[in-house]
Amino acid sequence: MFSSLEKERIRILLIEEEVLVRDALKALIASWGFNVGEVANVGRASEDVRYFQPDIVVLSLSGNKDDDTKIVRDIIRVCGRVPLLALLGNDCDQNFALDFVHLGARGVVLRTKPPLELRKAIHKVYETDEIWLDRSGLCKLITRLSTPTEVIATRSELLPLLSEREREVVGLVIQGLKNKGIGERLFISEITVRHHLTAIFNKLGLSSRFELITYMHTMAANKITADTSQAIKSRPARQSIDRLAV
Repeated sequence: MFSSLEKERIRILLIEEEVLVRDALKALIASWGFNVGEVANVGRASEDVRYFQPDIVVLSLSGNKDDDTKIVRDIIRVCGRVPLLALLGNDCDQNFALDFVHLGARGVVLRTKPPLELRKAIHKVYETDEIWLDRSGLCKLITRLSTPTEVIATRSELLPLLSEREREVVGLVIQGLKNKGIGERLFISEITVRHHLTAIFNKLGLSSRFELITYMHTMAANKITADTSQAIKSRPARQSIDRLAV
């Protein structure tokens, strides 16, 4: 059982099989004021997640792509809605990290980064719906998420399905506001904001805040391109009309 004070702190469940590494990570994370639970055996993660009820799961991985991919997939299934942060060695390539995000992980932190990088990642994932990656990782993720034109066209037809309130939420998400800020702006609770986001994701066939922002920016870019092309096409005709008028 945990005291009322412990329950008020962010609960981190650390999964690492090597004792020395696990003890060092646990001491580090606990020094930041988090309530830390530990799992030595990945096979017991399901039981420990139910017992500890963490706010975030931090999974330390070996770097073996095949094994780690299976572990991440299994842990995400166990975690359900609990966000997962993966710790990776620097020898892992960027695509390896992005694969984990596509599987459902909320972020990846390299072990070669300063300790405060992990602390920032924990706070960011806990407080927002954002994905935590370094700059190059985010650029590659955006490239991967480039949506085919036919999919964009299909989703654009779904935009009218959004209610006026849902469109307001989308606009504020694009401005960078978090759930709390959106709630304050619209005079609604954070829980209501989450309900609106869930409805928006379902209607547009999206799965995260990041995909929503990327999608809306892509829509805007395509509209600008289309408008520019139309303007260029119509210009010669207009010039011909002007010449005839003269």
